[in-house]
Amino acid sequence: MPGHAHPGSRRIDEEEAYTTFCHFSWPKTNGEPVCPHCGLLGCYALRRRAFKCSGCRREFLPTCRKERRVH
Repeated sequence: MPGHAHPGSRRIDEEEAYTTFCHFSWPKTNGEPVCPHCGLLGCYALRRRAFKCSGCRREFLPTCRKERRVH
């Protein structure tokens, strides 16, 4: 039935869901953002849910699916 949880399941809040999503997006770095443009690990949070690369200076979201090797 729609709207009914499975027995034993629990709801997670938005922050926990985002953290889990980041771990799935960047499993090799344990959820730390990797630039999808140049592959650099040196990225920082620009604003809520957005990052900027310290190397190529491009902005990206964790939903960006472009794959690059981690430097």
